[in-house]
Amino acid sequence: MAAIDQIIVWAKGLSPWLGDLVRRHLISSAEFELSESDYKDVLKIARNEFKLDDQPHPIAPIYPESSMLSGSASSTKAVILKSISDCKRVNVIKETEVLPFSEKGVTVIYGNNGVGKSGYARVLKLACSARDKKDVVIPNIYAPTSVEVPTAKINLIVNGAPESVDWVQGGPSSDLLSNIAVFDSRCARVIIDEKYEISYLPYGADVFEKVVASASRIKADIESALENEIAIQDSAIHPETTAAAFLASLSATTTAEQIEIACSWTAEHEAGLLEAIELQRVSQEGAVTAEISRLSKSKERIEATSNSINGFLQTTAAVTKDAVQSSLVTLDASIKANAIAIAERQVQEPLSGVAATSEWEILYTAAKKYSEEVAYPEREYPYIGDGSACVLCQQPLGDGAKERFQRFKRFVEDKTADDVRAARAAISQLRKTVQDSSLQSDEVASLSVEGVKEFDKAVVT
Repeated sequence: MAAIDQIIVWAKGLSPWLGDLVRRHLISSAEFELSESDYKDVLKIARNEFKLDDQPHPIAPIYPESSMLSGSASSTKAVILKSISDCKRVNVIKETEVLPFSEKGVTVIYGNNGVGKSGYARVLKLACSARDKKDVVIPNIYAPTSVEVPTAKINLIVNGAPESVDWVQGGPSSDLLSNIAVFDSRCARVIIDEKYEISYLPYGADVFEKVVASASRIKADIESALENEIAIQDSAIHPETTAAAFLASLSATTTAEQIEIACSWTAEHEAGLLEAIELQRVSQEGAVTAEISRLSKSKERIEATSNSINGFLQTTAAVTKDAVQSSLVTLDASIKANAIAIAERQVQEPLSGVAATSEWEILYTAAKKYSEEVAYPEREYPYIGDGSACVLCQQPLGDGAKERFQRFKRFVEDKTADDVRAARAAISQLRKTVQDSSLQSDEVASLSVEGVKEFDKAVVT
């Protein structure tokens, strides 16, 4: 059994995360360390295996298989490399070219720079799953650009019979081609010992050193994460008890025996528990009585508050923002109308006592009665239409006389002062309703300060 096959068998006996780590190192390029992406994946797999994460990692560990590596096939067959042909988009190699290999002995391929030697080598390394996969096949840079991937045909003799494998860059590897081992300066590791003698490690043997380095790094990262883990907490455990101290001391070095001792339940513990239960029962009896009394008083307060609220709502149902604004608008209009009426009274009349004595009011009332019943029945007094005359002097009414009669009527029938008093009384009643209330709803609360000030201002005005 080849060394690489023995390494694969050995890896399958390891824990899943370590087996996956070996696989990643085996299929990675021999001269490069594990990529950071691969390392993070293995670290997550290890954390999941050790149950350090709340949610399982979606990436499952994969053990190495023979078909994954050059020179280690899952089924051993006698495979002879016969030729490489039909190379398309492989460097400068023409599609019609064929690179033959001798069925026996050694085939030496030589030529000038840029004729395709390295291109054939890259095809073989990628097709046969060589450890070095850093190089990729690129098309001829001088040819028209193409999005198609490079392809080639690998011609073999398998167990004495001809057989061909179509290779596509980036496509799945053929298990048959895994029987072919591909080495170059980047696939094999050279070691110079202390005597300056050059020797080669067996194919794949360098994986041990790299696995140890990666595993040590993973171990350090996990230990660092464990140190930063939040200590176990339980709200039922008092922080100053022995149990709390034990939980705080738990670590990776805590033994099963220490846990067993800390979790043991003795007769002394049982007696202490029974004593605590009895003490709690006695204490609760007095607490229950006190709680009943407290709840009864709370019930009385709540009922009284409810009754008060209901009464308040009934009393203040009419005290709304719209009602207050309407009262203020009415008062403002009444005050303006009254001011106009007062201004008209200041007009100087030709005779004294007009609109100011009871005698004048008697005269006005008699003239009004004579006009409505005798002179101009069914017409509103004073009648100042076309051809109208004064009911006292019988003279035609001029414009000045008509205006004077209209002014007399407005004065006698003026009720603006009464309207002002009524509007102020309405506002005073609303204000009194708010002030007499023992509670304040949202609407009334908005009136209790600013609203009362408006009431006071309106009443004083």
